[in-house]
Amino acid sequence: ECMRASMLLPGIAGPVVRVPNVSEPMCDALLYEQVPYRSALVGGATHGLVLRSRPDGIGTLSKQSVLERMMLRRFWRRKHRLPAIHGMMKQQRHRIRYAEDMLHLNTATRGPPLDLLDVDSRSALDIQPGKLTSKAGHFATVALPVGCEEVGRLERDRTEILKGVRLGFAQTAALLEDEAAETTPEALAASNYMEVAKELLP
Repeated sequence: ECMRASMLLPGIAGPVVRVPNVSEPMCDALLYEQVPYRSALVGGATHGLVLRSRPDGIGTLSKQSVLERMMLRRFWRRKHRLPAIHGMMKQQRHRIRYAEDMLHLNTATRGPPLDLLDVDSRSALDIQPGKLTSKAGHFATVALPVGCEEVGRLERDRTEILKGVRLGFAQTAALLEDEAAETTPEALAASNYMEVAKELLP
């Protein structure tokens, strides 16, 4: 049930999941914590590597369509009677949090450890404001540079998918070995890491 909940897109993939001994309904983590580094910090993690599937520079906020607004209202307010979640989704606060997370993680990649108190003290993890303790950890994030073409979610062409995998491999290798990932698509494509990626992923 937990696995099913983790893949459940609200309003598209069926009703929320009720798990025994859990007081709240469960669904895809995109609602509260799309990149769960806060949970890792709360759990005691001291180091973390975040592998992002979207390049830097991709916008996270967009105008909601009439159909999307209707689906959110029907699913959260009318069907499940959860107006607070509907309000959060309507205001796109989950996307705003994602954008904030990317800024925090990008800064932490070459900066001091992330401290949970500095990141957020709001209750995405059932932690009441003011009761959060200082928990710091070293986090690095890997993302393709601005200008790289994003592989579509419904992409089926093997060549395009493999191209994205190679770029991700090369960027990760560059960051882990040199502590400085490539900053342009052209530099990444021409790097030695891309040659290695082509050999390992023909």
